[in-house]
Amino acid sequence: MLDGPPNVNRATSLLGGLAVIAIAVVFIVNFQPGGGANQLKAGPECAGEVLGRCIEGNHFWATYKLVAGRSENDAEHEKWKKQVMDGLIERQLLLAEAKRLGVSVGEEELTKELTSGRLRISLPAAMLASRQIPHAIVPVRERFLDRKTRQFSPAEYKKAIGEFTQLSEEDYREFQRDELVAERMRDLIMSRVRVSEGEAFDAFAQKETTAKVKYVKFAPNYYVSRSVDRSQKAIDTWAEKNVVDIEKDLEARKPHLADGCRQVSQILVRVAKTATADEKKAARDKIEAAKARLEGGETFADVARTVSDHVVTAIDGGRLGCLTKFDAMGQLKNFEAPIFGAKEPGLIKDVVESPEGLHLLQIEKIVTGDDATKATRESIVRDRYLAAESRRVAGEAAKEVQAAVKGGKTLEDALKDHLAALPKPAPAPQPTQPEGTPEGDKKPEGDKKPEGDKKPEGDKKPEGDKKPEKKPEGDKKPEGDKKPEKKPEGDKKPEGDEPKKGPAAPAPTSEPAADPLEPKVESSYSFAITEEPFPDAEGNENPAAAAFALEKPGQVSDRLIPLKGGLTLVMVLEEKEPPSEEDWKKERGQYLDEMRRDRQLEALVEYIKRLRATHQAEIKMSDEFFPKAAGSASAKPEGSAPPP
Repeated sequence: MLDGPPNVNRATSLLGGLAVIAIAVVFIVNFQPGGGANQLKAGPECAGEVLGRCIEGNHFWATYKLVAGRSENDAEHEKWKKQVMDGLIERQLLLAEAKRLGVSVGEEELTKELTSGRLRISLPAAMLASRQIPHAIVPVRERFLDRKTRQFSPAEYKKAIGEFTQLSEEDYREFQRDELVAERMRDLIMSRVRVSEGEAFDAFAQKETTAKVKYVKFAPNYYVSRSVDRSQKAIDTWAEKNVVDIEKDLEARKPHLADGCRQVSQILVRVAKTATADEKKAARDKIEAAKARLEGGETFADVARTVSDHVVTAIDGGRLGCLTKFDAMGQLKNFEAPIFGAKEPGLIKDVVESPEGLHLLQIEKIVTGDDATKATRESIVRDRYLAAESRRVAGEAAKEVQAAVKGGKTLEDALKDHLAALPKPAPAPQPTQPEGTPEGDKKPEGDKKPEGDKKPEGDKKPEGDKKPEKKPEGDKKPEGDKKPEKKPEGDKKPEGDEPKKGPAAPAPTSEPAADPLEPKVESSYSFAITEEPFPDAEGNENPAAAAFALEKPGQVSDRLIPLKGGLTLVMVLEEKEPPSEEDWKKERGQYLDEMRRDRQLEALVEYIKRLRATHQAEIKMSDEFFPKAAGSASAKPEGSAPPP
C-alpha cells in the first residue's frame, strides 16, 4: 500500500473488502484465458475531457471490462458505462488537485505496487450509498506468478494484464500511476477527519440506548357495532359526498356483472396460520356445530351473530353484500367456485377454507341485469362507508385516550374509562323474519320443551318424568336412597334419545369470548433507535424515533402512529435505558473506527461534490461514447446510483 496516514490506510483496508470481493469475482468468471470479450471496443482516443486533460478511451474500456463483466443486458451496460465515466471524471479531478498540492508517486513505488498484484480502478463516490468505496483494489498477484516456481514472472505479468485490461505494459503502467495518485489524494482528504472520544461516546450512547413503551392499538372494526352510525341516512349522506370514488369502483366491477351478483352471507371461524392441530380441530368443531344449528332450523343471521368471528359482517347477520367475480379476484377468491358454481340460492353445504379460516356461505339471492348493478353499488357504498367511518371513529378514540394521558391519567386508566363509556354492541335490525321458529326454538331456547315433554315425547318420557316428581317424597324416606340410583339411568336415556329425534344437538353454550379487537394496553420489547418495534407502521412513519423523543416514563407521544389495516397507535414511554460504561469499554475501539470511517467517507463525498460543482463547465464527454448523454456530466455532477 501507499505510505500514508495510518488511520486512512486502516479505513481504506476496512472499506475495501466488499468491493475487492465483488470485483475479484468478476475477474475469476470473466478473465480466465480466452474468457470474456477479448477485444476493446473501437472508438475515439478520448472518452471525455476534464480540465483540458483527456480521459483515455483505452482506460475507459479497460475499467468498463473489469466491472461490467459479461452482462448481455443493454440497460445494465449503459448504467455501467455511466458509472465508469463518473469514476474516471472524479479520478481526473483528483489528479488535478494532486498536481496543485504536489502529490505524486515515484517510479520505484509504482513498480513495487505493479508487481505486488494490486490492480486499482476508480468508481464514483456515489457508490458509497451502497456501502462500497469509490475506488477498488483487486488482488491479482496469483496471475503474475510462475506456475512452477511460484515467483513473480514478467512473462505471466505481461500476459495477465493483457487479458485483464488489453493494455500494453506501458499503457497499463500509466493507467495504474493515475490510479495510485488518485488513491493517495483520497487518503489525504480522509486523513483530515478527526473524531474525539467524547463525540464518539455521545453517538454510541444515542445509538445503544434502548427504550420500552406501553401502547394501545385502536382497530376500526372494533367500533363498527359500537360507535359507527349504521343507519341508511348516515350511509346516504356519506355517499353523496363520495360519488366520484363510488362510481369509479362500480365501473371496475361492471365488466364482471355478466353473470350478475350474488347476495351472500357468511359465518367465519378464524384459524391462525400458526394454529396447532388442536386449535384447528376446535375451529372445525365450531363450524360444524354452527352448520348443525342451521340444519336444525335456526336462521343463518341468528347463527352468524352468535358464532361468526368476522366482526363487521356478524353484526349484520353475516351479510357480505352482492358479490361479483371482481370481488372473487381479491381476498374472496376462495369463494368464486362455490358461489358462482351454485345454480340457485341456499346454503352451500361444504365448508369453504381460506387464509382467514373456515366459512359457511349462504346465497340469499341471485341478482341479474340492472338490479345487479344497483345491488353492487349498494354493497360498494356500504362497505366503503363502514371502512371510512370506522377508521375515523378509531382515530378519534385514540385522540381521546391520548388526551386523557396528557391530562395526568395512566394509559391503563385512560383506556378503561374510554371503554366503559362506549355503548354496548347494538345488533343491526334483522333483514328477514325467520320462518318455522317454533321447531327451531325447541332446541336452542327450550321455550316449548315442557309441553313437548308431555305430548310428543310422552310415550317413554312420562315415566322418566314422574320419577323426578316422586323424588322429593323419596327424599323424606329411606327408600329415596335407591331411587337416585335409577334416576341417573333415566337421565341418560332422554339425552341419548335426543339425537335420534332431531338433526343434531345444539352446541353447548359458554361465556362469550373476549373480543380480540378490543383495545388493550401492551408492552413492547426493548429496542434501539435504529430498530423498528412496529413493522406494521404505515409509509415513512418511524415509531422508534417518536418513542425516543419522549423523555420521562409515563409521557405520551404527541404522534398518533397510523398502522396498516387502518389501526392507530398510542404510545407511552415505559422506560429508557442508556448503555453501561462496561458496554462502552467493550465497543470503544470498534465504534471509534466505524465512526471515523463513516465521517471520512462523508468528507470525501463532499470534497468531490465541490470539485465537480467548481469545474462543471470543464467536464465533457465524447459524443461517440455517449451519443444520447453528451454534455450531461456537467448537468448531473453527482453521477449515477450504483447498479442494483
